[in-house]
Amino acid sequence: MISIIVPVYNAESFLDECVDSIVQQCYTEFECILVDDGSIDRSGAICDQWAERDSRIQVIHKQNGGVSNARNVGIERATGDYLTFIDSDDLVAPTYLSDMVSVINENSELFVSGFILYPIKPGYRPSIPAEQCTFVVDNVHIQQFIQLNEQSLLYGPVAKLYRTSIVRENGLKFNPQLSLGEDLHFNYDYLKYVNQITTVPKANYFYREVGDASLSNKYRDNLFDLSYEQWQVIKNFYVTRDMWNGISKRYVSHLLWAFVYDGIFEFPKRKENSYHYLENILSIPEITYLKEYPNEYHCAKWIKFAIIHRCTWIFYLYFMAKK
Repeated sequence: MISIIVPVYNAESFLDECVDSIVQQCYTEFECILVDDGSIDRSGAICDQWAERDSRIQVIHKQNGGVSNARNVGIERATGDYLTFIDSDDLVAPTYLSDMVSVINENSELFVSGFILYPIKPGYRPSIPAEQCTFVVDNVHIQQFIQLNEQSLLYGPVAKLYRTSIVRENGLKFNPQLSLGEDLHFNYDYLKYVNQITTVPKANYFYREVGDASLSNKYRDNLFDLSYEQWQVIKNFYVTRDMWNGISKRYVSHLLWAFVYDGIFEFPKRKENSYHYLENILSIPEITYLKEYPNEYHCAKWIKFAIIHRCTWIFYLYFMAKK
């Protein structure tokens, strides 16, 4: 059986559509755990109504503790062999579960499907595995692993099946203290116990963008620090799994270029425009990786030069001149 965990917070506008897409699944052997995280709108009542209609649905009402805490509560209640997570403002295709169940095998510990933005925008390309396959997470299959990263398929908890036993036996949880990157931390903690991954080339998960007020769009004054921490998690995984080679170095260098660039050009948005902020970014020891891979990111030559040579003053004068 599969346990579907849905954290719910003030989602009355989308919750019915989300749960309806769950109960319409072709694969019917599931339990759906709706975790009402202290909603102050009608979400709690909507959850209870669905539980009355369908015996596969159960509801947990709790004080507000954030999405990570809500998912953790759902994990504790789950009784299925596999876990999957669906956000309350998203929805899934009728074959969301059945397509993943069809590729379940005894050797894989993680099953990864794709997702698509909803409503679909013109020209938008879904994030979807290139093919159906099973591969070992090792140095030989590193390109396949990186492709999942490049498509953001290992960043969030949705569009996947996790083995409940791995989560429970290793005490894996989402970190409630993190407001950004908690999903990536959970996935990479889980990946420590993964030998094989099986992919499903279907985009059956529909991700809804809910405006600028969402957490994913919220501005953070410590954005670079959070991004840099995520980068270290990814880089350390390649090192500890003996996957640290030219291919992975190029990939993580590209990520670091992006984080450093974005961090620097967040400067005008900050409450305190200090020289120390820029200096802190350019002082990270891994700038040496960027020297080795200067062509892994496209930006102006003067910007690359200033980053590689840690010329904090160039950026500071540039931003001060534009005020």
